[in-house]
Amino acid sequence: MRPWQPSGTGFARLISRACYCIVSANQRSTCRMHIVTRGLADWLLTGLLAFAWGTALAAQAEIIVTQIAKSGDTTEVVIRFACPNRFLHQLPITAAARSEITLMRMDRCAADSISEATRPPGRELAALEEIEYTARGGTEAILRLQFNRAVLLTVDQTSDLRSLRLLVKAPSEPVPVKRSAPSQPAADATLTAAAESAALIARAEARAKAAVSRTKPVAASVTPLFALNLYSTKERIDPGGEGAGVAPSGQILYMTKTQVDDQVWHRLRLGFFATEDEAHSAWLVLRGRYPQAWVTTVSLAERATAVAGSGITNAESNRITATVAGQGPATLSEPEVTELLSQTRAAIIGQDYPHAIELTSRILEDSSGFETAAARELLGIARERNGEIELAVAEYQRYLDDYPDTDDTARVRQRLAALTMAREKPEQISRDDRATAARASPWDTTGSFSQHVLYNSSDLGGQGGWMSQSVFLTDGDFVSRYRGKRFTFSTRTTAAYRYNIDEPEWGAGSQSRFYNLYVDLQDWESGLSGRLGRQRIQTDGVLGLIDGLHVSWQMQPDIRLNVTAGYPVYTSADGPDTDRTLYGASVDFTNLPGGLETNVFINTLTIDGIENRQSVGSQVRYIDDRSSLIGAIDYDIGFNKVVSFNLLGNRSFDSGLTVSASADYRRSPLLTTENALIGQTVGTVDELRQSLTEEQIRDLALDRSGEMLTYSLGFSRPLAERWEVNGDFMFTQLAQGPGSGGVLALPDSSDEYYVYASLVGSSLLTEGDVSILGLRYGDTYATRIYSVYLDSRYPVTHGWRLNPRLEISQREIIIDGSTEWLLIPSLRLQYRFAGHYEIELEGGGERGSRTGGVVDTDTTNYYIYLGYRADF
Repeated sequence: MRPWQPSGTGFARLISRACYCIVSANQRSTCRMHIVTRGLADWLLTGLLAFAWGTALAAQAEIIVTQIAKSGDTTEVVIRFACPNRFLHQLPITAAARSEITLMRMDRCAADSISEATRPPGRELAALEEIEYTARGGTEAILRLQFNRAVLLTVDQTSDLRSLRLLVKAPSEPVPVKRSAPSQPAADATLTAAAESAALIARAEARAKAAVSRTKPVAASVTPLFALNLYSTKERIDPGGEGAGVAPSGQILYMTKTQVDDQVWHRLRLGFFATEDEAHSAWLVLRGRYPQAWVTTVSLAERATAVAGSGITNAESNRITATVAGQGPATLSEPEVTELLSQTRAAIIGQDYPHAIELTSRILEDSSGFETAAARELLGIARERNGEIELAVAEYQRYLDDYPDTDDTARVRQRLAALTMAREKPEQISRDDRATAARASPWDTTGSFSQHVLYNSSDLGGQGGWMSQSVFLTDGDFVSRYRGKRFTFSTRTTAAYRYNIDEPEWGAGSQSRFYNLYVDLQDWESGLSGRLGRQRIQTDGVLGLIDGLHVSWQMQPDIRLNVTAGYPVYTSADGPDTDRTLYGASVDFTNLPGGLETNVFINTLTIDGIENRQSVGSQVRYIDDRSSLIGAIDYDIGFNKVVSFNLLGNRSFDSGLTVSASADYRRSPLLTTENALIGQTVGTVDELRQSLTEEQIRDLALDRSGEMLTYSLGFSRPLAERWEVNGDFMFTQLAQGPGSGGVLALPDSSDEYYVYASLVGSSLLTEGDVSILGLRYGDTYATRIYSVYLDSRYPVTHGWRLNPRLEISQREIIIDGSTEWLLIPSLRLQYRFAGHYEIELEGGGERGSRTGGVVDTDTTNYYIYLGYRADF
């Protein structure tokens, strides 16, 4: 019998070939298996088999989060792009739960329409829910970041334009903010007021909470309690010495201890205040002594502990914590309980166990009974990991008493058995009990897995006929971590596979990629940490991906030494390449006088036995309550040239106006000896050395590296409670090198200008919606572009989100004097359910009409994008 072969055209052909690609993969050439069902089940089976066989996982992702690391109240998030994307501007620059970063896709980026979203492991450390990257064709792309609270975001770009380094500053102990749907912010517009200090991040969040309460009050039974967090350090604090003379009559100066990322932080606090304004007023008096202080809410348990260790009377302290008159316990709605459970899980993952205990206790006080079983189990887990073993045992036992026959009863019984046996003598533990205890492991695994089908069809009119693309995309990111008392061990695999369905033979036109494949070990006592394998390093002058070893030593609380050695990898599709080697070292300095942080580095990159790049450089960061300034320089010792230099700063004002500016100089492409191969007939530097000296090769490399200069200026200002206006201007210029080595000189680009303006409205039709009306103008050496677009996002129901978009553009093509009009509509639909799963469908098109040139042409393009994602 003949093996089944895919047939049909269009989207149906795409689905059938997705099935065929896996079925035939078992024998690589000829399919010996007959397909009975050719529907959606086959498509899902396709991805599962592909993953089980260990081929590489996901498609060539446009974005990948390579690092999430927290220090104090600031979290660093590094995002890597598949091609160069230049940072243009962000909005808003003030504290907000949702941020949008506008990027320019450079020449090496494909002109395809792209939409990707990711929920990376460890996102809880940055209060991050989701990152979404959208490119609608052409040069512009939008990076959207959704947070679960108001944060202050600072953006920095790496020298190769392939990464953004985001510094996220969030309140250390946030007050839960009820939202109309888990996936949408509550009244984004209320979060755009100027951040007068780090303490005002919490103020922006409080305004959002107040806005929501106007439509559906947030349940609360006790007035909030505020304190000033004056000082944080890893060393134990003596309140009598460090805070001498700070506390006025009737207030308490006390110390707390919390654990963040396996590091113990000691905090000096001043309490208590009945309102946030009172706490802020106190900070204004003390900010000369404590410029980094912030306002925080505290629990009644923290208040009780502080009072017990002080001389203040309970009567006096109770004056500011009295129950609101006439306000009794309120009943939480189901969406509120779901949101609190989500925050609880995030707090447990982020090791903020006291906060998790507060959240679950609030749920259990509710009389509705919705999700109380899940809350009871999470409360037990939080108490267990917080070291409250007796209380955890009590919570698990109460769960078994109240819910003896649920699907989760067996798991809770195992947790209880593991705890009770840990307190028994070894001879009292049976073999069966030991097996049960073994399943209660300090290991945890997180990650995501997604699959999508993309079909794209283009009718190019008189410019080349018709073409289509059909691809099957699978991606995964898996992190496994062991947390011990002294050591933390983790592994991470982020891999990708893109299957070209249009090619009948397995692997033809397809591609696998590995972004991360490493093991990591940290010793918290000595301060040593090491990471071995494929990894990305975005600092120290290292240009991204390497196969090698990175070792760090926290020699002092504010000084870290780093050493790197390995083999650079230019793209994630490449395997290890031993022809290139990298050695480097750096030192990080934090908590410098004046709020400065800096890093200095030196590294050497070789290729085929000769020096490819030898750089020294530094980055300096200054961030205070109203402004930030980041500067970086990279200098190549061998070429005696500056490779890159950039400054990026912003400033906020009392009126709500925020102004940002940047200046950027860089060699393009990045200056390396390897650039000498551009335009040559040989493929390696070793071959080039057969006919040229090393000095001649370096001269050729310098000639192939142009100089690019870019300036930008932007502003953001709230107009009213629900409106914000933004504007940006950018100028860029590229000077090409001279002709040499048989390569003709390229003409320098003319001055290029870009102007962007947008009006952003929030919660206009329903709570949590966002609508953007934007205008763009670009004047380049090849085209002059005018665009207007409308982009809206609506939370339709609890789990559904709708994102329609429409753009109209006119392009004047300078080379032939023609004019092209473009109409670009799209619609995206997302459905999230069970807190961990998402189904996505997007469709769109582009209709173009070009006149006035040699030949008038009409073009049509449309695409369909369908898939799912699971987070665990």
